[in-house]
Amino acid sequence: MASNYLGPEIPRPFSLISEEYQQQLAIPNYPEEDQYRFGQAYEEAMFSLIHTHLELGTTDRFCYIGEEKGSFSPLVERKFCLVNPVTTILPNIQKGGSTQSAVTTSTRVDDYFRNASSECSSLKKNLFDRILIKDCIQDLTSNMYSLFSQLKLCLHGEGKLLIIHRPGMLNTLPLPKKMVKEFESKDVDIGPILNALQDAGFDVKWDIEICPIIMPKVKWLSMLQEKHPADLESSDDAVIRNAIRELTEGMFKYEGDIVQFTDRLLFISASPGLRGRAPMLTRYGSSGYKPPPVVADEDLTYNMPVTRDIQGILDNKARKPKANIGRSKAVWN
Repeated sequence: MASNYLGPEIPRPFSLISEEYQQQLAIPNYPEEDQYRFGQAYEEAMFSLIHTHLELGTTDRFCYIGEEKGSFSPLVERKFCLVNPVTTILPNIQKGGSTQSAVTTSTRVDDYFRNASSECSSLKKNLFDRILIKDCIQDLTSNMYSLFSQLKLCLHGEGKLLIIHRPGMLNTLPLPKKMVKEFESKDVDIGPILNALQDAGFDVKWDIEICPIIMPKVKWLSMLQEKHPADLESSDDAVIRNAIRELTEGMFKYEGDIVQFTDRLLFISASPGLRGRAPMLTRYGSSGYKPPPVVADEDLTYNMPVTRDIQGILDNKARKPKANIGRSKAVWN
């Protein structure tokens, strides 16, 4: 039915409703110590996985390599009751500080371990028992073999290195499709990392782990607004705004103020390998032992104990006559 009515449309277009909702959306500002934390369930699961893969002890000399924003260094120090001061190394040149319980180094990781490895070689000592690289391996791919070789010189012979990485292709975070594709395109290839660790003389184990996240919806939007996790640090402000808008108009518009999801992570643990043996690469929980190859010309002798029951079977078989074709009489074996 045609009409010459020029007034407001009834019902209003969805675009106007969306704009009105966006103006009413209030994303709170959280305290700095809580802004970048994923919640208690996530942290407890992460501590359990660090204990499993890194085997961090109270008296271990611990080195943490990761971004200052959302750093797990102080949380790990408190949770594991570390006695020695924690050395925190930022992957990029940033302003660092120091306290009585922690030492923050603002130099790049490559420069730090280059100088530290020279000192360890000359003094024939090591600096760390456990090293954790969290959410920053993408910033350390310029010369991984050199870095891991120098890192190994600073690590105790029975020490361990743990790398925690969030693969883009395995992303489970609530992000818009466009941001997920951008996340995947900026991801690093895992193969060269594993190869560099083996070339540096490390035995390597890996596994995929999942940590649960339970938090208010506005808390996750606030973290996105601050470009956290660290993988979103290079995203444009316009991309972040569009992501928040898409989430609030999509999966976050339904009933309930709490959102639950998981964070799928790759754990790579490495320990110095034994001399004279090729470094191993296995999945965590699987046996890395393989029997040595058999030499063709080698004479192998195997012994097997014979029980009374088996001996009776062998005796009966020995007494059984066997017909010899071409002869009329039986031949006994």
